[in-house]
Order: sequence, then structure tokens, then C-alpha cells
Amino acid sequence: MRKNNSRSKILAGSAFLLVFAFSLTAVAQDYLPEPSAFFIELSPTDAPGPNEDITASLSGFSFDLNRAEITWLKNGRVETKGLGATRYGFRTGESGEKINLQALATDSSGIRHETGLTFTVAGVDLLWQADTYAPAWYKGKKLPSPRSNITVSAFPQLTSAGKKISSRSLIFRWSLDDSFKESQSGAGKDIFRFTAGPAAGIAHDVELEVSSVDGEIKARKKIAIGVVSPQIIAYEEDALSGPKTGLGLKDSGESFILAGEEKTFRAVPFFFSLSRGSGNFEYLWRLDGKPVGSGGEPNTLRLKSSSDARGAFSIEILVKNLNNILQEINQNFGVNVI
Repeated sequence: MRKNNSRSKILAGSAFLLVFAFSLTAVAQDYLPEPSAFFIELSPTDAPGPNEDITASLSGFSFDLNRAEITWLKNGRVETKGLGATRYGFRTGESGEKINLQALATDSSGIRHETGLTFTVAGVDLLWQADTYAPAWYKGKKLPSPRSNITVSAFPQLTSAGKKISSRSLIFRWSLDDSFKESQSGAGKDIFRFTAGPAAGIAHDVELEVSSVDGEIKARKKIAIGVVSPQIIAYEEDALSGPKTGLGLKDSGESFILAGEEKTFRAVPFFFSLSRGSGNFEYLWRLDGKPVGSGGEPNTLRLKSSSDARGAFSIEILVKNLNNILQEINQNFGVNVI
């Protein structure tokens, strides 16, 4: 009889423990924090750069945001509030600024919801250089042509604790035309190289995401690099000062020579691709459709009219890039002897 009483007490104690444990579980479940019912999205980028206009938007499906009273806070300060205020616009500061966004929403049932987002402002500049030819006096940017080599250099501005993070301590992720380039990505890889496509008139999209090792600070930049056809332009040559660069003769252009006068024309290539930094060009001159010798340097043509010459002549220049079989350009202009 005593054994049965002891067994009853053990069973009763076990039942009490089970009920108590169940009660604790139920209480714990009641007080578990609910997952965020809504969240903040940034546009036009989720990695804002310095001095950039950004729009923060709320998204969610567990309650009607348009019927909720919403308050926006930036770094603890109320910025705007109102019924259905699902968007908030702001401008970032300098690189290294830390921004904390909070959105408080009270739905139509009186239930309060909260979400937040914290990020550090960071930027990156991308500068590109095409390995193409242009004369030394040309002051413009050398443009890429089909199958030319292009180098893109990154200059990140990521700051942590008031100090700029060295490129050696950053992770670079490069993409070309939406294709991730793993072999050129990684720690400290701030230079990206590629070869332009085989046709002119296209543009290559180069995108970089650079981030700190822990991924907490990141910047993103995308640029488009257009590919152009190489050009050949003829200039009248001055014996003392060289080509008259302000008087380029393109298609349908005309030059005038006095009867008995001698004049030299120089063909100047632009944006032909180079091989190991040097050009290798072949020039062919035609006068009224017939090949003629240059009478000097291969890229110059010397014309001398007789004293009784009159009329119009057509000159054609054909330039071949011996480093790139895709690049063969011709140019025509006219000469009038008066």
C-alpha cells in the first residue's frame, strides 16, 4: 500500500512537471518576438553613395500599409509621418556617414509594428582607359574600337571609424555585361581588364561592388563604355608647323590648290586598337581611283599641280591596322585646282 502511494506521488509530480513545462513553453511562445511584418527598401541603389538622393520605401503583406499611421526616423529624429506615408526621401552625406532608418507603423487595428535599416555611406569611382591610337596633339579621350583592350580602375571611398579602408583590405566583385567575372574579383583587385566586342555601336556595362571584409560597408557603381569605329582624317600639312589640325578633311570635304602649287596632306588615324601600346598601320592612297605613291612618309601624300592644271580630283585613303584585321577604314576628300 505504501508503494502505491509513493508511485501515485511520483506520477502526480511528473504530471505537475509536464504541466509546468507546458505552461513555460506556452508563455515563452507568447513572448517570442514576431518577425518583422514589413521592411525598408532603398532606391535607386541599396548601397548609397556620398551626396546621393535616396528614397526609402516600405513593403509588407501582413497588414495594409496604406491604412497605417507611419512615422519615419533618421538617426533617432522624426523626419516625417502620416497616414500611408510609405515613402521617405533623403540625401546622404559624405563617405563614412552612418545612417539608421526606423519606420514605426500602427495598423488599422491599433497594433504597432516596427522595422529598421542601418548602413554606412560609401562610394567608388570608376575610370577607364582604352588602348587605342590618337596623335600626341589630340586632347580628347581615346575611345575604344572593336577588339581594343580596355582597363577600368576603381577608386573606392569606404570609411570605417573615421579612417579610409585600403583597397588591399576590400573585396572587389566585377561584372561585365551582367556576367560576374570571378577570375578578376577578390581581395585588393581594383583593376579590371577586358577586350571590346567585334562591332562598333555597342556599349559594354561594367559593374563593381566593393565591400569591407565583413560586408557591413559596401559601394556599387555601374558605367557604360561605348565602342566606336576607328577614324581616319586628312589634314593639310604646313612645312613648318605640321598638320593644320583645325582643318580636317572628312568625307565630302574639299581642299583647294592653286595651279602650279604644291601641297602635302597627312592621314591621321584615330582610335585604332594597339598591340602592346604601339600601332602598325598600312596606308594606301588613290587619286581618281588609281593607286599613287605617297612621295614621302607612308601617311602623307604630296601633290604638285602643273601651271596649266585645272579641275577637281578625288583622293581616297585606305588605312589597315595590321594588328587587328577587323579595322580597315577608308576616307575620301576632294581637291580643286584653280
